[in-house]
Amino acid sequence: MKENGIATYGAVKDDGIVTYKVYLPDGYSEDMSYPTVYLMPYDGYSADIYINDGIAETLDSIMNGEDTIPMVVVMPEFTETQDYDTLLGEVVADVEAKYSVIPDKQYRAILGVNVGGYMAYENALVAKSDLFYGVGSHMGDFISEANPYLEKGAITDNLPNSSVIRSGDYYYYIDAPNGDAATTVAGGTKDIGYKLEVNSGAYGALAERYRNYGGATSDLQYVEYAVLAGNADADYYLSALGRSMNRFSTRFTETVYDASLSCTPQAVRLPKTSTPQVAPVPLSLPARRSRCIAGRQNKAVKVTQ
Repeated sequence: MKENGIATYGAVKDDGIVTYKVYLPDGYSEDMSYPTVYLMPYDGYSADIYINDGIAETLDSIMNGEDTIPMVVVMPEFTETQDYDTLLGEVVADVEAKYSVIPDKQYRAILGVNVGGYMAYENALVAKSDLFYGVGSHMGDFISEANPYLEKGAITDNLPNSSVIRSGDYYYYIDAPNGDAATTVAGGTKDIGYKLEVNSGAYGALAERYRNYGGATSDLQYVEYAVLAGNADADYYLSALGRSMNRFSTRFTETVYDASLSCTPQAVRLPKTSTPQVAPVPLSLPARRSRCIAGRQNKAVKVTQ
C-alpha cells in the first residue's frame, strides 16, 4: 500500500533497525522483475525531504513517460550511529527478498542529492562497494561542513583511472546547477565530473592534454557530467532526476534483448527462475528466456537532452 505515493517501511535489523521507503511504479506486478535505484538521503539520514518535496509525483511522471523504463526506487534511512556502507548490503538483500526486483548488480544504481550524492560516490569509489552498476549525483555536497560523512574520504582523491572506467564495471552520472557556487569549488562536482569525463576517454594519461587542444575525450557510455541551468533547490533536482533516470534506463536496457513481440507493457520481464543474462544476445539467435521492455520492442530508450 502506498502512503503519499510511497510504500510503507521495510526494515532490516542490524544493531537496531534500518528503515527504507519504497516507490513502486504504477502497474507494479509480482509477475515482473524491475531494476532498482537506491536514492540516498538528502541530508544523510532521512527520506522526509524527498517526500515533502513531492518526489512521488515526480517519479510517477518520469516512470509513466517515454524516456525511462519502470523502476523500483528505494530510499534508505540511517541514524547518526549507523554506517551506511556497512548496512547497504543488508538493505539490498532485504529489498530483493520482499520485492520483485532483478537481483543483479547490472540492474542496480545508487543515486543521491546533496549529501546523498556524496554517499553514492563514496560507496562506489571509497568504500569500493560492488553492489551497484550505476552511480549518480545531483548537486552533491562533496566538501561542506554540513556533510556528516566527509571523514570517510574525499571523492577527488579516489577517482578511477581510464582503464578502470573503461572496464565498464560502473556507469557514472553527475550534475549540478550553474546557479550554485558550490558547483565550481575545489573538490566539488566540477572537479569530480571533469576528471571522470577526461578519464573516460580512450587516451589514458594523454586525455587531459588532448582535451586542452580541442579533442573530445569523454565517452558517454561510461560517464556523463553536466552543469545545468538552475539553483540548488528542489525544482532543480526534481527536474534533473528525469535525466539520471533516463541514463540509468539506457544502461540497464543495453543488455536487454527482445525474443518475441509479446512484451507486457511498461516493465522488464524475467522468468522468476532465471538469472539475468549480462551479455547481450543477437536478435537472430533463438532465446529460451525473453527479457522485454514494454512497448519498446527492438528499440533503444531515447536519451533525453
